[in-house]
Amino acid sequence: MIGATIGAVIVTAIGFATDPKIGLICIVFYVVYQQLENYVIYPRVMSKSVDVPGAVTVIAALIGASLLGVVGALLAIPTAAAILMLTREVFLRRQDAR
Repeated sequence: MIGATIGAVIVTAIGFATDPKIGLICIVFYVVYQQLENYVIYPRVMSKSVDVPGAVTVIAALIGASLLGVVGALLAIPTAAAILMLTREVFLRRQDAR
């Protein structure tokens, strides 16, 4: 999440130093790229690798980012995976045992 933003800032600054049109094109490209990555690609990858549904991934990342900023966004997916695992392994197993 951070690496792409730092790269976008550097490339956009160089684009503006070269020509304002190139700088604006860089901004538009990176905004579209970030939105596509954050809301389409990242949830799919996380749902496959961590077994967390895509909607939970997006919601957890938004909540984590709003509560703790960048650190919260980075910790949100593992926390959501842990909560889902505890729910599946403890709560649902206890319900099945009854």
